[in-house]
Amino acid sequence: MSVGEQVASETRRNFCAECLGDLFWDPENGEQVCGKCGTVSPSAPDLTVYVPQPRSRLESAAPFDPMKSIVERELNLSTLIDGNDIDARGKQLASNHELKQLRRLNTIVSWDSSNRRLARGLQEIERLSDLLGVNDAVAHRAYEIYQKSFSDDTFRARSLTAVAAASVFIACRDLEIARPSEEALRLRTNVNEKKFRHYYRNLLSNSQTVNIPNPVTYISRIASKARLSGKTERRAFEILDAVKGSAALAGKRPISIAAAALYLASLDTEGGATQLRIAAAAEVTPITIRKRSLEISTVLKESPKAASQ
Repeated sequence: MSVGEQVASETRRNFCAECLGDLFWDPENGEQVCGKCGTVSPSAPDLTVYVPQPRSRLESAAPFDPMKSIVERELNLSTLIDGNDIDARGKQLASNHELKQLRRLNTIVSWDSSNRRLARGLQEIERLSDLLGVNDAVAHRAYEIYQKSFSDDTFRARSLTAVAAASVFIACRDLEIARPSEEALRLRTNVNEKKFRHYYRNLLSNSQTVNIPNPVTYISRIASKARLSGKTERRAFEILDAVKGSAALAGKRPISIAAAALYLASLDTEGGATQLRIAAAAEVTPITIRKRSLEISTVLKESPKAASQ
């Protein structure tokens, strides 16, 4: 076990209020559980944790950050001179004028105007990813899209926030992850909607991989917001599987297809969900659901695969 890790943890035993059995701390779930009857205790445990102090300032460094690693590699910043005045062996160096000048020169050489703009783009992508609730994989892919567009002359004079937001949305599309709505983007980030759509179209046209999101990725989110049953959700998956690859649905918004499949599934399972209720959950109009429902119903009638289900 390396220095700086937790090497010992002891928990004071309490007694269960139900059966007077011993309570044990479950570190995976963060709960106190009775070893006899399995009851979860609402009270917090008394933890005694010993963490040894690091032997040098090098061992007290911040944890590894994958996003920072990507930036350092892409911007050729593998060599960093921080302000701690410590050599490679962890020994303290005497602060002098030459060291300060070396640090200043390294900063000037490494962070030219191009690299500074790339770094600001990464910071904006990280900020928007946190606000929109997407994971690190989306942020990584968004930065790749942003970096690729950076060398294009058409993107020299641009809104950094709008391009970062467009990169995040295209990353969601490429990874087949249900992307946030444009309404959420506008309310949470204050991105100019006109600029966002402009850069989204341009980035999308320059992207080599254009993956159309699968309507299946939207089913669970819409069903949860509309409070539909698991039976209705499973039936919607069956409907989408039956109409998969249909030419009649080509070019339609995947979220509208998913919403229509849930509406038809609700009718089949007697879920009682209205078009208005599902439309509100999917952030589309009831007219859109009505049109997609008719198109899906037509495909289901003509599809031999659907007839067997």
